[in-house]
Amino acid sequence: MPDKKYTIIVRGSRVPVSMKVYKAHHQEQEHIRYLKKGIKKNELSLERFEEGGLYPHVRKTPHITEDMYIQQELLELLSDAIASLNADEQRLLSDIFYENKSERQIAETIGITQKGVNKRKSRLLEKLRKILDN
Repeated sequence: MPDKKYTIIVRGSRVPVSMKVYKAHHQEQEHIRYLKKGIKKNELSLERFEEGGLYPHVRKTPHITEDMYIQQELLELLSDAIASLNADEQRLLSDIFYENKSERQIAETIGITQKGVNKRKSRLLEKLRKILDN
């Protein structure tokens, strides 16, 4: 009986190999198939539920809730309140809350003390509270 020739496929071409390389290659391939089978068996994904005909109670489209409407309304009120401020107040608000500048940095920029910036900020926040409460 002639010697058996062993080959494996590498990049689409059959390559002759020894029996030892052939067995090692196929052992690795079987191990990979085993792992993939275990992953598929234990996978808990939305796609797997759908493939199996099960539809979990998960919405795919965004669900607009009452809280979202309330949040949108509050954002509009805040936007209107900010628009009613004068330019200096709007700039101070922007520097503190949007550009994350410190009171000391703002004080150096506008030429007053840090304590002065703190007082202006306190008055500005109180003014916004009053506007939003009305």
